Amino acid sequence: MRKSHDAPKPHPDWAVISIEFHRLGVSIRALARAHGISEAAIRKHAKRHRWRRPGAPHDPGVGHLAKVLADSLAAIDGVLERSRLFVAAMVALKVDPADIAAAFAISETALQSEFGRELRGD
Repeated sequence: MRKSHDAPKPHPDWAVISIEFHRLGVSIRALARAHGISEAAIRKHAKRHRWRRPGAPHDPGVGHLAKVLADSLAAIDGVLERSRLFVAAMVALKVDPADIAAAFAISETALQSEFGRELRGD
């Protein structure tokens, strides 16, 4: 019989949690509940990776978010998966699709063809 402390630990998707953490209006409690982890786990991870909530004192802004995103993307295997996460993050930040396409050095049509789901927020 398994004891409760022997239960498998959840494997949170820190890249997704990071994006949600940096949005205004999303509480840490709601994030923890949505991802099946404790508030303490999010707070510890945020402190370790120097995440700052929007509007926090000394908020480094989008530059910091870009670094967090880059760090998160580096942990993902596969260029396509990293690219999909990047596009989804840029959409969440309300970046213009033309700018996203320019970052990939592709046309907006090619961007739409390859990353349509991410652009729609699916």
